Amino acid sequence: MTYSNKFFIIPLLVFLFTIIPSCSQNEEIRSEQIAEDTINLKTITYLALGDSYTVGESVTNGSSFPAQLSAKIEENKNYKVNTTVIAQTGWRTDQLVSSIGGRESGDYNLVTLLIGVNNQFQSRPFSQYESEFTELLNKAISLAGNDPNKVVVLSIPDYYYTPYG
Repeated sequence: MTYSNKFFIIPLLVFLFTIIPSCSQNEEIRSEQIAEDTINLKTITYLALGDSYTVGESVTNGSSFPAQLSAKIEENKNYKVNTTVIAQTGWRTDQLVSSIGGRESGDYNLVTLLIGVNNQFQSRPFSQYESEFTELLNKAISLAGNDPNKVVVLSIPDYYYTPYG
């Protein structure tokens, strides 16, 4: 090492030993801020029940109704949404009832229910839809901690009145 390199390395070492502790302090402060922000987040538990309209058949994951709703809620930086989807393309009310299974109660902050078009499309009797939808609605309320204010029912279009129906 030449004499001139020593004069370059020594100031460099002094600079690094001076700056590194302050960087770690800033990082520590930033980590505390991130941890505090995480603690202040309110987690919303969201359960989406339904059929293809719920899962978003033929659209990207981010374009499904539950994903869009969760993203909209999270735009308010105080919320984090944990979304659970129980839905499948083609499901009728009886299939959704079966898939919910033994879930009798819950503490979801929000439950959405969108089901029934496949009952109509698959020519099931309206009486089946009436009784099973009532069962599904009661189950949704139960999963929302018995608070009907936490349940949103999304209506299906009545295809009977369309040229296709």
